Amino acid sequence: MRVLAQCCLLAALALTPTSCLLYAPTTLGAPALAGMKEFTLAPAEDYWTDEKIAVVPIEGTIGSRRSVANLKEQLDAIAEDDEVKAVILRINSPGGGVTASDQMHQELLDFKRRTQLPMIAAMTDVAASGGYYVAVAADEIMAHPTTVTGSIGVIAEMVSLEGLFDMAGLQQRTFTSGPHKDMGSPFRPMTDEERALFQHIIDSHYERFLAVVDEGRSGLDRDAVRTLADGRIYTAEQARDSGLIDSIGYLEDAVEWAREAAGIPDAEVVTWRVGWGFRSNIYGASTEQLEPLAERSALVDLGLDRLLPEPGVHFLYMWKP
Repeated sequence: MRVLAQCCLLAALALTPTSCLLYAPTTLGAPALAGMKEFTLAPAEDYWTDEKIAVVPIEGTIGSRRSVANLKEQLDAIAEDDEVKAVILRINSPGGGVTASDQMHQELLDFKRRTQLPMIAAMTDVAASGGYYVAVAADEIMAHPTTVTGSIGVIAEMVSLEGLFDMAGLQQRTFTSGPHKDMGSPFRPMTDEERALFQHIIDSHYERFLAVVDEGRSGLDRDAVRTLADGRIYTAEQARDSGLIDSIGYLEDAVEWAREAAGIPDAEVVTWRVGWGFRSNIYGASTEQLEPLAERSALVDLGLDRLLPEPGVHFLYMWKP
């Protein structure tokens, strides 16, 4: 398609009188509409090559509905492009929410079933816990020589304010419909029964993590995965030797693997980035508003929503020392 478009453009230029001006309207500063835009990361060596290798970045904490929606939109854009012949997941994440990690993993599996495109996970700084959970959806896992990975397990943290309230002479009065409705409250001691209930949830999420790794890593059985899954992190060499990853290399090596897996001699390396918001999909609608830029610039973002933890107990596939 790109070759055809280039030929058409050259023909149009050849037929255009020199006195004519080719006009392309601009947005005059208006924000771009929601959706994905393709960017070239590395051109093909052969100018006339149509084939592409798509890079899908998965970076930072996995946790928001928006991050899962953005991933789905990227995958949908790639699936609609017949020129894409392979996919590289570029992962730099310590993991995050149990549900968001699982949703991303499932979206990647669905994408592979739909497209049959070869996929390699290329780990960079960190691909731990939920970051590794996502990586095992790929056909091949490659780590940078300095990557930290592993941390297979589940964590949930709670704050206890009992001592602080006692010092301040404060009391918390709570009315519930049942004895466990306020389970995990920071204002009172946790009972043994509640500890057991929380541990059951942790164990359930842990077993799901083991099953995902067992399914994604054909060279490891469930017992081998369980031995490795005590929460510790691994170097790239340790992960390769234990079977958690396939190889160690750089992003250029991942591109070479993608070319060979797709059976193509050359390819343009591209990525898709979200424009102003994202298109609505099953994970939600865009929350971005097309408000005037002047009004947006007048807002001061203190970042308090990122500094203060959300209330409640959160179960995480996350390396969180």
